[in-house]
This record gives sequence, structure tokens and C-alpha cells, in this order.
Amino acid sequence: MLIQQLKDLEHDGRVMKKNYNEIPPGMDYSLTKLGKSFVPILESIYSWGIKNKITKM
Repeated sequence: MLIQQLKDLEHDGRVMKKNYNEIPPGMDYSLTKLGKSFVPILESIYSWGIKNKITKM
């Protein structure tokens, strides 16, 4: 599930995958310029959620 989402994000150019040739094999994902451009939108959504938090009864 997560692997497919990461593959989709990589295919869309939102994240970049870096492989490390070591034992055990490793990899790292980072945001591309396109991916970073989405951060302000996520921050706005987060802020809205905090301001409009509904407490459970």
C-alpha cells in the first residue's frame, strides 16, 4: 500500500527516490521542487484543522 503510493508520487514527480548500495539495501525519499510547492497548502489545511478542532464528548 505505502510502496504503491510512493511509486505513484515518484511517477508524478512529487518525490525522488535515492537508492543506497549497501547491505542491507537502503533507500530514501525526498520531496522534489514540485512536492515542496504543496507544503504551504498542507500547512494551511493543518492550521484550519487546529483552529476548528472538535473535541470528543
